[in-house]
Amino acid sequence: MAFPINLKLCLLSQSDSEQGRRAIDIVLTRYSQSRQSNTLLAQPRVGYLASEPEPERFFFNQTQALYQELGANLAVYLDLETGFSQAGLQQLLECDAIHLAGGDTYRFLHSMKARGVANELRMFAEKGGVIIGLSAGAMLLTPSIESAALCGDSNDLQLTDFSALNLVPFGFVPHVPSQASEKELASYAANAESLGIKQDLYLCADNQAVVILDGELIPLNSPRFIST
Repeated sequence: MAFPINLKLCLLSQSDSEQGRRAIDIVLTRYSQSRQSNTLLAQPRVGYLASEPEPERFFFNQTQALYQELGANLAVYLDLETGFSQAGLQQLLECDAIHLAGGDTYRFLHSMKARGVANELRMFAEKGGVIIGLSAGAMLLTPSIESAALCGDSNDLQLTDFSALNLVPFGFVPHVPSQASEKELASYAANAESLGIKQDLYLCADNQAVVILDGELIPLNSPRFIST
């Protein structure tokens, strides 16, 4: 698969796994290298877009510590519901990278569309900003979140439009068991067919990841690709 040279994306099942950390480090390092001249770039500034409000900031704080270990500064928090503001969105878009959190994929998509931020996120990525999608956040990077049904998400909001950011031409299924047999992996394709899912899929265990960088797709630790 060929991709626009500017795209710098991570699709992760688990951000603190070995390969999840490696994926984040790869794209942030490349971003830093592309921005520095004669002096080293300061810590990349990362924004966090929550899938739903986090009053206690539990997942945000965990993610902030992870990015600090990787030499980046997770400095901006925004959710699309109670904590949303245009000023907050602007702060998010001024970051070097945006982390799309995990959670309820259907709720995340609904909120993203309700706030009308999809075009801003697409433009951010197309201009060379890094987007790191974790689980639900990774599925938002695809053409459609239909694959959320394959990892146990429930469409409690009764959404009928599953179209997402369409930055990659395939679907993504996180949290596939790492020791899944060939028969179990084949069942994902069968379930996708029964659900009417037409897009090709990457099946990603927690210690696997997919990176889009320099116009190429880089699979880390062999996530399974199935053509539907």
